Parts: sequence; C-alpha cells; structure tokens
Amino acid sequence: MELILKEVEPSVERPIFSEQFLAHLQGPYYDQKVEKNRILQERFTLTENELNEVNAKHYCKWTYFSSSYSWNLLLLWFSDTKIGVDLEMKKERSYSLLEQYEESLALLWGKTWDNFYLLWSWREAIIKASDSCYIEDGEKIYFVKSKKEENYFDTLNFSHVLEFDYNGKQWIVYLYSNEEYVYALTQR
Repeated sequence: MELILKEVEPSVERPIFSEQFLAHLQGPYYDQKVEKNRILQERFTLTENELNEVNAKHYCKWTYFSSSYSWNLLLLWFSDTKIGVDLEMKKERSYSLLEQYEESLALLWGKTWDNFYLLWSWREAIIKASDSCYIEDGEKIYFVKSKKEENYFDTLNFSHVLEFDYNGKQWIVYLYSNEEYVYALTQR
C-alpha cells in the first residue's frame, strides 16, 4: 500500500505526453491529472493507450489505485484491494448544507463545517471504492460506529476511523482533517 499526497504546481511544458493525450485531460485539475498519469506511467511503464485503459478501470498489474484532486493537491493511493479516496479543500459554503445533512452530522460529532467535509469526503471515497456512478448513492450509506484514534499509512496521518454499512457491506474509512483540507481513504 502506498499513498501520495502532493502539491502540484502549474507547468507549461509537458514533454512526456502527446498533444492528443493531453487534450483529453483538459478541464478542471488539468495539472493534477497530468501528474497522476506521469506517476502511473513511471510506476507501471505504460503507453498512452494503456494509461487510458487503466484510468478507466483504476487497476493495473495487480494493483488498484484511486485518486482525488482539490485546488493544487493530488491524492493518489495504490493498494492490492479495491479502494477509494477523496480530498476536499475547505471553503465557505451555504449554511443550508449544514441543515440538509444535520442528521448525519449529529452522528459525526456535531453540525460543524469540519464535520460536513469529513462526511462529504468519506461518502465520495466509498462511492469510488464501490464503483458507484452516482453521488446520490451516498444517501444509502449508514453510520455504524466511529472513534477518534491516531492511525498512519505511510506518511499520512488519520485522526478518525469510521465504520459504515453500504449496500449490505461493511466499510472502514480513515479520515484526516486540518484547517485547510480533509481526506478520506476507504477499503472493504
């Protein structure tokens, strides 16, 4: 298992990929997508066509991977089991979001913005790990129990461990939050 959390600086030059390959990465988080593909290409020695295939499957050479982007950050996790990650930068939102998720937030230590981002992040991580296509499926995730405890994977620290039921399966989610961002990692 390997985790990468890195700041990605915008770059003008992308000599390792063709213009055609780079064109399909255009849009939000372009630089993070390029960096993720550079890491995948270097790790697995892949052609651009093979990169397109493994990105669709989130699997390559007996290794699963999941990625998330927020602002200028890239979070990338490699594992031998199906996984999901989510990274969210904290920013001001409408207070109505706290009201909308009030019941779920009560289970996560209260109605605060920090807990809202923890909730959002673990739901997206589970959805990615379960290959769901719809964020609305997050409403089907049921809280089982939580505890605040220190956990470490590689160099990343986690402050919360949560257990949830989703589609009849138990999931463990590792969460971290600081003043700027939150991230969640999950696997069955």
